[in-house]
Amino acid sequence: MNPILKFIGTVIILGVLALWMKTGQAAEDWLVVTVGSRHDEPGYNEKNWGIGVEHGLSRDWRALAGTYRNSYYRQTVYVGAARTLWRSGNWLFGITGMIVTGYGDRPEPVFFPAIAYEGRTFGVNFGPVLPSVVALQVKMRF
Repeated sequence: MNPILKFIGTVIILGVLALWMKTGQAAEDWLVVTVGSRHDEPGYNEKNWGIGVEHGLSRDWRALAGTYRNSYYRQTVYVGAARTLWRSGNWLFGITGMIVTGYGDRPEPVFFPAIAYEGRTFGVNFGPVLPSVVALQVKMRF
């Protein structure tokens, strides 16, 4: 991975963590572990290990930042936001928008529907990124 992109990703992640520490909204902050993805076609990396954070900005908005090994076997750094549009019990449904690296020559925007299950301490994020790709993250409140 390009050292400049690594540096930028590190600064973004540290910035989100600093914002969390300043606001102290621990009830809406999550440590996120990217686990994997499922593709309809063979040949892609489906073990997408990574780490990130979700910081609650309000009841329905979150800031996101992290890194993972993408489907092309490259390191990806991401920063973005998620908006919850509808809730049903512990289930959240909304949309996520991010800037990601590692898929082309330069960072690019991506948008996809977001589905999450959030218990008291642990949760799961499902991201149908494309019609043929679904991503999975597990998370823990901190």
